[in-house]
Amino acid sequence: MKQGKGIPNSKFDRIVGIATTKPVPASLRHKHIYVGEKAGFHSLGHAGCVFSGKGKGIFQPCAITQADISIINDGDILVLDDSGKFDFVWEVDSPHNSFFLTGKCNVSCLMCPQPPRDFDNLAYGEARNILKLLQGHRISDICLTGGEPTLAKDKFIGFLAQCVTQHPESYISVLTNGRTFADMDFVERVAEIATPNVIFCVSLHGDNPRLHDAIVNKAGSFEKTETGIYNLARKGIKIEIRHVVTKLNYKRLPQMARHIYNYMPFCDHYAFMAMELHGNAVKNSDLIMVNPVRYKDRLADAALLLERACLPVSLYNIPLCMADERVRHLARQSISTWKNVFPQECCECSQKSECSGFFATSERIPVEDITPFH
Repeated sequence: MKQGKGIPNSKFDRIVGIATTKPVPASLRHKHIYVGEKAGFHSLGHAGCVFSGKGKGIFQPCAITQADISIINDGDILVLDDSGKFDFVWEVDSPHNSFFLTGKCNVSCLMCPQPPRDFDNLAYGEARNILKLLQGHRISDICLTGGEPTLAKDKFIGFLAQCVTQHPESYISVLTNGRTFADMDFVERVAEIATPNVIFCVSLHGDNPRLHDAIVNKAGSFEKTETGIYNLARKGIKIEIRHVVTKLNYKRLPQMARHIYNYMPFCDHYAFMAMELHGNAVKNSDLIMVNPVRYKDRLADAALLLERACLPVSLYNIPLCMADERVRHLARQSISTWKNVFPQECCECSQKSECSGFFATSERIPVEDITPFH
């Protein structure tokens, strides 16, 4: 997530609050983080403060100073900690906000940009606090992610129910590997609260058990994930299939498309995705790294097979110049705004405003394959 950094003025517990540069009523200050040049009576009573100036501040025990406040907008939700960091856990102007529910996962994908962590680190508690701060605000999109967000089944169901109740107008996507949905009892509980605005984005990285299980690094995953997909479908819950393309599976893209067409044509959407070269993907780059230009022909064949069968398909994280011209209309601007970047080579491209660009978090960007449109 997007971050800023400054100098903490004391030791304090993590603080969650809504950023404000303007005065708010004293009764609401406990929900807000004041952002400004320096401390004063105008900053008293807030949950915390972020200042651009120096100094410890007047009666302000929980503050970060000497920070770049130009990156903060009124309405952003920040988490401050006493290391001097402040995380943007909700950006008011971004369509790509998410709730991070856990660092735990029941697989260890070779290309995972955020490797599993064996602890929750108060993630659910902070997520509930953020959701409470958003109450009464109209939100178009909500994403629930992790780790594997469905692992803590009761907590997950409670949080999803809270999202649906407080924000019935929001489109809610849940990023999951689908294994937990092999449990039909759990699926039935989810079905009681999932509205037509809720979609489960299930990762499926191969058309056969050997390939998928090798990529997610967990035996038996293919069977559990496909069982989970069928269980969700039986209950009428919306599903998106997500397939991350790697060196291990790109040669079977057409076979993957045929597998989808033959065995799961009932899903609401299908996405072929390029990798983010971060986390596990860096560690395993020799094994899994492949540039989109290398597989663009096979990707086009796969995507067109689904499109011609009237199945809704998209390409995520693939720059337009690296996609076959036959399927450029399927490419989406899919990278979160805070980590979206365009190298110098893209500056004069006439299609830049329509392109996904690249992950700023990737260790390497294939600039040698960029061919700008003029």
